[in-house]
Amino acid sequence: MTITSLNMVIYTFMFLVPGYITDEIISAIMPSKQHSDNVHLLRCMAYSVFDISLWYWLIVIVIEKIPEECAFYWLMLALVLILGGFISGVVIGVVRCNGVLEKLLVLCHVHMENSIPTAWDYKFTHVNGGRWVIVRLKDGLVYRGLFYSDSFAGSDPDNRDIYIQELYTTNDKGDWNRVEKTDGVWISINEIETIEFKGEIVDEQK
Repeated sequence: MTITSLNMVIYTFMFLVPGYITDEIISAIMPSKQHSDNVHLLRCMAYSVFDISLWYWLIVIVIEKIPEECAFYWLMLALVLILGGFISGVVIGVVRCNGVLEKLLVLCHVHMENSIPTAWDYKFTHVNGGRWVIVRLKDGLVYRGLFYSDSFAGSDPDNRDIYIQELYTTNDKGDWNRVEKTDGVWISINEIETIEFKGEIVDEQK
């Protein structure tokens, strides 16, 4: 097989993109600590090698069944690697999110530094279902609200913020009452003193 400059570009693309997709999916499921561009590049390459090794059997089928001169060959090869990187990212992300590796290492009496950068990322990654929240600001203002499927907590380390989809007030009995015509509130992390998480809600309560 003669390797042309175009082939080199394509192969370079394929050795980076699957790992990049895997890394991005993992970070979306479970945020990790930020690293330099060089470390990020090496991590993407390592994930790409892992993806290619994992899906090598399928790559071989494409190589053997489709002539290289056919455009469909490159399309299928790219599709295998991209989908493979996506699937690998989902599986690894779920494993990390559930702490499977950490639990296995603890059983072996091996303790690793936690890869989750902040308690903010840890908590909001593990909010499954809705929560009643009480947000106290630095100026003394208090927001009570519903953090649920239409709410959002930003994970950008330089610009974290939170959007609570509905606001509530409390009466003398401590009952929470939905604010009429509420459309939620956006709050910058620079204004937040504390966030208190109340009990998990169920759909019937919504």
